[in-house]
Amino acid sequence: LRQLEPRMFVGGMVGAVGTQASFGPKAKALEQGVMKRLGLGVADINWQPARDRFAEYVNVLGLITATLGKIANEIITLEHTEIGELYEPFSTGKVGSSTMPHKRNPSSCEAVVGASRAVRYNVAYMMECMLIEHERDGSAWRGEWKALPESCLITGGILAIMKGVLSDLHVDVDSMRKNLDSLGGFLLSERVMFELSEKVGKQTAHDLVYEASMHGIENGISFEDALLQNPQVKKAMTLEEVRAVLDPTTYVGRGPEIVDEVLQQQRAAGWLK
Repeated sequence: LRQLEPRMFVGGMVGAVGTQASFGPKAKALEQGVMKRLGLGVADINWQPARDRFAEYVNVLGLITATLGKIANEIITLEHTEIGELYEPFSTGKVGSSTMPHKRNPSSCEAVVGASRAVRYNVAYMMECMLIEHERDGSAWRGEWKALPESCLITGGILAIMKGVLSDLHVDVDSMRKNLDSLGGFLLSERVMFELSEKVGKQTAHDLVYEASMHGIENGISFEDALLQNPQVKKAMTLEEVRAVLDPTTYVGRGPEIVDEVLQQQRAAGWLK
């Protein structure tokens, strides 16, 4: 939004059709002086035939609300009973359902997902409003009267809701670990393959891990047992080595560092405290 300011915070004194014909020979200086008093820049081209500026603004609001909608939708999904990893804030007395008192519906996130759709449709609407006939086409800018303020109001509401949700988001670490373990270790097949490839080669390792995986899944046994039941794998890796590579908490790559780097960049730019 701040990058948009130089393009958005502009004005114009151009007359009925944009030629400044009624302002005389000092029309340009007059326009610049008026805009300076108003604290605005001067538009490169007047708004009457060029609607890019308005469409761009709502497009950016669409990007912001789509990102927040994506985050909200992720929280909704991870709040499902069978997953149970994240929960939006829930205070004493808050009603989750009108008929089922036990429920803790992610109502705030649901509101964000639904409202974000409206802004994205307004993006498309604003793009349609760019197609006008000649100058000052009322059928176009009357549509903007609907889409522009509505998009601003919805974006403000979404930002306020998500600030509250994310400031007190509940993370269930135990459920996360339980879900990681729900595949019986097969989640770490990539890591096992790379570890094994150091001993038997990449293609052979892929084939062995594939065979062990299919054997384990089809027979309902853990990945650890399936690997150790394979003679070639057992010959190449000890029990301790297998268990070490099947620990999901030690296979997160640079995930934590990436998060820290992004946050540091935003703090350096002044966007975060």
